[in-house]
Amino acid sequence: MQRLREGLYLLESGADVNAYLIEGPRGLTMVDSSYARSWEALVHEMEQGGFSLNSVEQIVLTHGHRDHAGGAAHLVQRHRVRVFAHPADIPIIQG
Repeated sequence: MQRLREGLYLLESGADVNAYLIEGPRGLTMVDSSYARSWEALVHEMEQGGFSLNSVEQIVLTHGHRDHAGGAAHLVQRHRVRVFAHPADIPIIQG
């Protein structure tokens, strides 16, 4: 995990895709969630950086491609969290 600035972190274990954590007053926001196959590595990286999976309050997906949205389903299954995405991407993300 790389600290880019106060409250903004780059998660680097998502293969060749960037995912970010943003600290806010109500918890963490994850921006993109990488591939589904990278999900465990992302969680481990978060924990090593001092963050808990349960601190993630929402995920913002920049678009529905599997390299950016694939891990979101794993987070939703393990921890109830809101996911924000463009309406046109919802069928892609769900399917």
